[in-house]
Amino acid sequence: MSGIIISIALSILAEDCAPGLAQVLERRDLPGGLVRERLLCPGWDPMEPVPAIAVYPAGRTALPLIVLFHWLRGSKEAMEPWALELAPKGFFVLAVDCHLHGERQVAGVLDRPDLPSLGEEYSVYVHQVSIAHTARDFPRILEGLSRRRESIDLSRVGVAGISMGGSLALVLAWQERSIQAVASLVGASDFWWDVTKLPPGPEAEAKKKGYGERVRRLVESLDPMPRLDKIPPKTVFVASGRRDPFIAMEAMERFAARMKELYSAAPERFSFRDEDVGHEATPGMRREAGEWLQRFLIAPAADRPLRAELRVGVASRVVTPDPLLPVSGGVGPSHPTSRKLGDLTVRALVLERGDTRVAILGADFLGFPAVLGDKVRARVKGIPPDNVLIGVTHTHSAPDCYGFPDAQGRTAADLDYLESVCKRMAETIDEALERARPAALKIATGEARGKIAYNAYAEALFDPRCSAIQAVGEDGKTIATLVNYAIHPEVLGSDQGILSPDLVGPFHDRIAREGGGMGLFMNGAQGGMVTADCRGPEGSDIPTWQECARIGELLAGEALRILRDAPLQKDPGLFCAARAISLPMDSELMRQIMKASPLGFRSPDGKTVKTRLNLLNVGNAQILTIPGEALPNIGCYLKRKMRGTHNLLFGLTNDAFGYIIAKEDWGSFRRYDYISRTSLGEMTGAIYVDEALKLVEDSPRP
Repeated sequence: MSGIIISIALSILAEDCAPGLAQVLERRDLPGGLVRERLLCPGWDPMEPVPAIAVYPAGRTALPLIVLFHWLRGSKEAMEPWALELAPKGFFVLAVDCHLHGERQVAGVLDRPDLPSLGEEYSVYVHQVSIAHTARDFPRILEGLSRRRESIDLSRVGVAGISMGGSLALVLAWQERSIQAVASLVGASDFWWDVTKLPPGPEAEAKKKGYGERVRRLVESLDPMPRLDKIPPKTVFVASGRRDPFIAMEAMERFAARMKELYSAAPERFSFRDEDVGHEATPGMRREAGEWLQRFLIAPAADRPLRAELRVGVASRVVTPDPLLPVSGGVGPSHPTSRKLGDLTVRALVLERGDTRVAILGADFLGFPAVLGDKVRARVKGIPPDNVLIGVTHTHSAPDCYGFPDAQGRTAADLDYLESVCKRMAETIDEALERARPAALKIATGEARGKIAYNAYAEALFDPRCSAIQAVGEDGKTIATLVNYAIHPEVLGSDQGILSPDLVGPFHDRIAREGGGMGLFMNGAQGGMVTADCRGPEGSDIPTWQECARIGELLAGEALRILRDAPLQKDPGLFCAARAISLPMDSELMRQIMKASPLGFRSPDGKTVKTRLNLLNVGNAQILTIPGEALPNIGCYLKRKMRGTHNLLFGLTNDAFGYIIAKEDWGSFRRYDYISRTSLGEMTGAIYVDEALKLVEDSPRP
């Protein structure tokens, strides 16, 4: 019963805690000029925040951070004595409750007397899931502390743990690039050896097969031993007991030998020591671990491992529904489908430089509202939610992601499918981060020639400029080509019974075929009504797959031509800023859509909506996001005021609040009736432009 009560209490606190921000529950001064705080940090699961104790010297700024992890059946309070030893050295020390422990415990889970010995499936599962869940909490914990940059230097982060916590520290060593220093005391390094109590070989393999698939997959997903090459250049201190009854000394010696090979060029960054003790973190081990952390986190920057180069990773997933679903071309009922032409995909490009990480994801949908995007961000590991940009291609031949109601108030939105899309998006971003490697950039802007787009309302009123960013690996091979161009991919539309990425599918195919790596199309300011020019000789549209291929491949070819002579930027900078804004919701139609949708759109007062803008500086390019479909005049004005050599606009990114129109145009022309009705209101454009330009002004130049 106590575990249930604690879980309910944590849920209540989670609702009270500002999203993404660590909450200070209690603060008191300690002897020796130290401060102790009791905190509630955000975790991977929004409904399970992470209780923590912080200890740090009062009045100090820019302190390195050390996160401490306890043993099986331990708690943050058990680690507090070590925190009190470390804090006077000049650290901000955070001891946390691991999943299923301390204030996060569930009654009965840890009661079995044989639990610490592992071996049996239940104990293995509890041990490994505690590690796995807490590892996913870790980047959220850092994000929760990001507002305290005056007192905490998040470019200097260390982790340390004892027993289970030491094993967790080694998992984070290979998983998390935000960490610079690691100390593992009596933790396991070879999880299968730890679980089976057998060295690698036929007998151990046979014993592995005796565990259920879920446990096997869990252990394999965490095991540091096959991933030791991902740990350098972090500094690593490991201590073991020669008489440890739980962790074989042979396993630790094998681990140490492999680590010494990996650190042969910098042997001072790895240290392994053993003592003639059992499963015990001795005072000597703790003292040496503290000295190690002090040496590499407080020493001059030249003595610490840094990763200042730009790193780029990409990944993609197919999200075509099976069976096919109805498709949506905008407000109103969806249309049934009987076939597909091409697959719907989600594509992620991750950029990393120093302690800055950004994910740009493009998806083959009409729109992807923040109520769904935030589900993706909650699943992503290692990248702050504010740095995850989710945009759409705006194909009009994909399932409804808004929950548009029909005349009877019903919707074709398939919530199970949308949940699976959110999961695949997060997996795609995680994989892209995992695959990140050093890269240089080519960036260029030019006019895309040929019959690609036009404005259906006023033929020549569109922006013909195409901007492209290409990432090139150290081996000279292209990793990815991101292309930013304003167009409605609606050649096929929603009423032919076809599910399709439209022209964006052939666009991506040509980019890959011609050596451009993974293609990533990010739409621009294409509202009112910049569309694909699929007009035939008589002026009527030709809504065929052949036209999709012609336009998509032509756009890809133009982007590659524009990039051809661009210089290689070998040390490009990376900056990301985010800003929340509020927009009035004057449109009755938009209010009704949000009210009727099963997605759970949120409005603080029923009259406004909140959304988020991002500004990116990538090399000599500057990028702004647009939470809807801005008209081309707004797009051209913003590009003129932005401060990059190349200025890009990612339309329908982070949100999808209909058309964004200048107040002078809203409701002024019969031709604008539809886009005025499907806009939030008359002032949307003016407010968005003002906020976007303030963000430009407050941010550094590229």
